[in-house]
Amino acid sequence: MDLTLHKDSSAFVTLGDDWAALAAADPSSTVFHLPQYLGIWWDEFGATRGCEGLHMLEFRDGQELAGVATLAVYPDGVTRFVGDPDVTDYLGPLSRPRDRQHVANEVVKHAIEIAADRPIELHALPVDSGWPEAFELAAKAAGRGAAISEQDACPRVSLEGGWEGYLASMSGKLRHEIRRKERRLQSAGAMVTRIASAETVDEDLETFFAFTREEIGEKADFFQHFARSAFFSALGAAFLNHALLRIVVLELDGKPIAVDVGFSYRGTWSLYNMSYDHSMPELSPGMVLVGETVRLAAEEGCLTFDFLRGREPYKYRFGAIDASVVQIVME
Repeated sequence: MDLTLHKDSSAFVTLGDDWAALAAADPSSTVFHLPQYLGIWWDEFGATRGCEGLHMLEFRDGQELAGVATLAVYPDGVTRFVGDPDVTDYLGPLSRPRDRQHVANEVVKHAIEIAADRPIELHALPVDSGWPEAFELAAKAAGRGAAISEQDACPRVSLEGGWEGYLASMSGKLRHEIRRKERRLQSAGAMVTRIASAETVDEDLETFFAFTREEIGEKADFFQHFARSAFFSALGAAFLNHALLRIVVLELDGKPIAVDVGFSYRGTWSLYNMSYDHSMPELSPGMVLVGETVRLAAEEGCLTFDFLRGREPYKYRFGAIDASVVQIVME
């Protein structure tokens, strides 16, 4: 297998079609593994926050792209995958399943080379992707210790039975709570749920940003940073063009009262972020919106609804079950 190293971010574009085809062949791929996502992250954050440079490894089996991985040395001196926990929920290479170990071996070798004596953290790996085991073996083959630990969880719900099947799988108490909050909001006015279109996406994102500025604490602080808002806007435009973006708006009497941003990719609807009008907490607009978004995902034919990283209590009120993401620290 041939290995090519790219240090120019233009490779996110030049490899785009082959990369997308490889992602479709890798059962563990997510939207966060796509070149559109990683290229935007690198342009908005990696290239401007002091990362020492991009290291993109391209693996070819003849003419076919067989694997790809992106690494960088961060300002704290740690070598990691491109992407960060603030905005990136899953990370790691892509490959055909049969090539996992070869790709992991080469990624570890390259990480050791660029890290020198500095730390290596291979983070945000889905526990069920096959990569943690492959990297553990690769570290051992390279003569390095590897400590694997849970980094976080991504709670998920199954939609394999459709919307009605999902509701039937819940406890009566949870099902009643979802229905009760929806009825209470409907009694306050005309409730409409819609998915943003190309014509409304800019305005809907601005509404989302306005709601986040009403929040208290880390989330409000996060979105005060212009670069982060610019990142969301750039990501929205790119994923809308690829039919991956799902911005869901909940309206009451024609006025937006809650907005969530998500993605639909390969049968999984991922809820990326959500905010709501904080002037009406008694109507629970955020909870109603999440319920409506799960319904839309089921009606679209998605088999999984992924709440992404974080163990916020509201996720479990929708019957979510944890799926771990792990990190490997190499000694």
